[in-house]
Amino acid sequence: MKGESINQELLLVYSDWLQERGDPHGEIIALQYALQLEYKANRNSNKKRLDLQKRLDYLMQAQESALQLSAENLSDADSSNNCNLSSLG
Repeated sequence: MKGESINQELLLVYSDWLQERGDPHGEIIALQYALQLEYKANRNSNKKRLDLQKRLDYLMQAQESALQLSAENLSDADSSNNCNLSSLG
């Protein structure tokens, strides 16, 4: 979303599509877009921005944790496969 060359409407459609499928990346895109609008509007209401930022931070942390768990699971699966293969030989 940093580049202005991205069609914002298409990005929001993609965000909706992801959200309909339960993918948290859709909400992350929507939150980033909403924050961008808030900053551009330069509104005095910091509460809305803070609420959006808190939700975005929460989702980003959740995704980071999920990725770490996935990496650990892959690592565990890889090491157990190596053990199983070495016991065959």
